[in-house]
Amino acid sequence: MSEEGTRSLLHRRGIIKTVGAGVAASAVPGGTAVASDHVEVVDIVEAGADDTGTEPIDDVFADHAGDDTRIEFPEGRYRINDLTLYGLTNFAMVGTGEAVLVPGDEYDPRTWIAGTNNRDVRVENFVIDNTGEGVGSSLTVHAYDGLVVRDVTKRGHHDAGTAAFGFRVIEADGTGTVERLRAADGGDSVGIYTDPVGEITYRDCHVELFANNGVYGSLGTGAVHVDGGLYRNNNVASVRLGAPGSTVTGATFRVDDPPDDYGNCRAVRVADGPGPVAIEDCEIRMISGRGTGGVVGAFSGGSFTVRDTAIHVGPRYTTVGSGGTRTSYAIHVDPATEAEVGSRTIEDTVITGAGDRVAPVEFARDDNELRNVCVEQSGEDRAGIVFHDSADNVVSDSTVSVPGEAIVLDGDSSVDRDGVSTDGSCAWPTEGDAVGDDGGEAAGTAGGDAGGTADAPPTDGDRITIGGGGSAARYEFTVDGDVERSAAGDAAVDDGDAIADNGTVTGRATDEPDAYAFDGVLTDFEATDDVDVAINGESVPPELIGPNVLTVVGKGETVRYEFEVTGSVAKSTAYGGTINDFDEVRSDGTVAGRTTDEADSYSCIGVASSFEAAGPVEVYADGELVTDV
Repeated sequence: MSEEGTRSLLHRRGIIKTVGAGVAASAVPGGTAVASDHVEVVDIVEAGADDTGTEPIDDVFADHAGDDTRIEFPEGRYRINDLTLYGLTNFAMVGTGEAVLVPGDEYDPRTWIAGTNNRDVRVENFVIDNTGEGVGSSLTVHAYDGLVVRDVTKRGHHDAGTAAFGFRVIEADGTGTVERLRAADGGDSVGIYTDPVGEITYRDCHVELFANNGVYGSLGTGAVHVDGGLYRNNNVASVRLGAPGSTVTGATFRVDDPPDDYGNCRAVRVADGPGPVAIEDCEIRMISGRGTGGVVGAFSGGSFTVRDTAIHVGPRYTTVGSGGTRTSYAIHVDPATEAEVGSRTIEDTVITGAGDRVAPVEFARDDNELRNVCVEQSGEDRAGIVFHDSADNVVSDSTVSVPGEAIVLDGDSSVDRDGVSTDGSCAWPTEGDAVGDDGGEAAGTAGGDAGGTADAPPTDGDRITIGGGGSAARYEFTVDGDVERSAAGDAAVDDGDAIADNGTVTGRATDEPDAYAFDGVLTDFEATDDVDVAINGESVPPELIGPNVLTVVGKGETVRYEFEVTGSVAKSTAYGGTINDFDEVRSDGTVAGRTTDEADSYSCIGVASSFEAAGPVEVYADGELVTDV
């Protein structure tokens, strides 16, 4: 594969937290719910509900939940034992501030908030407080059509055998959308169970550390679409699909620190249905733990394609039952024992990594085609592509650079080869690298050792400087990419600062600043005291490093503004944000907008910098005032 061809595969940014995970908050002046055509709008507190989390609100909710109704929850805590959404049409429950829902003393985990036979129902802008010991409150909503769930965050581990969330579209021509759902604290069961008859889309969600599939979406007959988001360290599979027309697009997957008892962590598993399932423009990093592959075609799964995707497999991600002695797969297809053989197409895809034995790509059924694929592995006795009793295969216009045999035919297998090179390297086609979280693995470098040391990050890239202003201030931030300490600008380099394998930096700054060179996206900055932060010499308020939502609010006169995000940015309705044609998110990460007295909100990952406004505005990060310009 040519350098130009590799570079053109995809250009995605790494994601380390969900896009737009913030929920609405009343800190933004004038924040209101999204306009709707509901006939009746009910403020649940004005209707008599307790907003301190002391008394259950079930009866007040039941008295007002009806057709053509929107129930609004102002900022507060709401105790719930049983909320039923059944047989409703054109109904919404919406948090207009930071509305926190708390399981009551008599709640049933299965039916905490649940209902079916609805049409055009919306649940939006809530935090679910699941932090109590032994708590596992489920949100389960079914609708014939028009299901919308948006900006819901679950805090705390889901300690129950029922799924944390369940969504279904009942009619074959119905649709549903779940956006920016965040469940990052994991659970003992399924994260999201979805078995639609119609079509449902999960957009920019974050699901992590669930014991029985992150998104279990393979048992319905309708298409399930996973669009963007982060899925990390889920057992069995982060996303499990099987219905015809299902897709995974622009998502990031990581297996890098799963619990010890998670025996088979996979990114995408095609199972329980004929497919075809399309996996496109994704980033898959299998770093450590046990599992049978980044993309797996299960015994019961059918056809799938992998396109414009980058997959990295580290030596500490090992096969099930090997005792950690065999590095696992990037793509693995089991024999078809419960499904039709189907077909697989892998194209415009990069597979990097290192390890011992077996191979990163393995097929155990017929009819597989690999086009414009680059496979590069270092390590010991690592083959490239293995076919087991597999006929009617094609490998064309591809590079397979491995220590062992490039293509292995086992049993009754056959393959047509055209334009296959065994000498070359594969460039990771994203900002940053595929390495830096593998315990020192030199992936992406032909001939590197599986336990070797990765190249140091460049010191002439971006630089962050942190000063304590004379007082000792502890700080922490994360880089999705490479990071190292730097002495630039007379910065101190001492033992009080540490960089973890996952890119998290912890340190202490006084009157001598600390500096770090990094190559990637910087997020999640926190400090115990006031600190002065600069990115490449430009002063940046710490609050603008890694906010989930940045909000700009005008003061009555029309003001144009512009800023840049060194990561990713998208328009959002969080914190009362409006979406209109006056605001533009450009492809280079800059935002140009206009505000008068309304709020404009943006989901961000990275650093929001270079803010300029032509008049007076207020800028909020996750609902907290940062600056009054």
